[in-house]
Amino acid sequence: MIYEQKYLDLLEKKQVLEALEVLRANIKPFCQNTDKLHKLASLIMCQNSEELFEKAGISSTIDAKKQLLMNIRSKCKPDSMIEPNRFENLLSQALTYQMVTCKYHSSDYKELQQFSLIDQHQCLCEETPNTSKKTIKDKDEVWNVKFSPDGEKIASVCKKSSLSVWDFNLISANVVQLVKNC
Repeated sequence: MIYEQKYLDLLEKKQVLEALEVLRANIKPFCQNTDKLHKLASLIMCQNSEELFEKAGISSTIDAKKQLLMNIRSKCKPDSMIEPNRFENLLSQALTYQMVTCKYHSSDYKELQQFSLIDQHQCLCEETPNTSKKTIKDKDEVWNVKFSPDGEKIASVCKKSSLSVWDFNLISANVVQLVKNC
């Protein structure tokens, strides 16, 4: 599989002699399907990349390389391969960690794109919002509020030991009372 991809790459680059050497030395000894070997050999006659892609049955070498990687992944144990998009996941985790560990962070998740991995992100105390966007209206004085781990619900405890659970919509900042326990 890998040598076939190397062979196609060399043909695309018009390095016919090198491609022919890969075909003879690396593909032929292991290829038991003579029809496939003849098809690969016939690709040497292609005049341009488009003709090569058409006869090889691929849309581009990038797609062929992606297909090769998928074939390799299917033949290997899952724990021996790096998962797809691993680098992007690691970057996202690093940026999220900076946001979570920032003492005064109050920005949206979308602003993670502005973070840098070179410097540790740190919001200034002066950047913390100091105006309320929504007021929880209860009949009694609210002593404590707590967000749920998913950030979608708020629990409030009032002076007379009443507990209220509120549904919180982050986008519209709407607060709707779900449960009231007196």
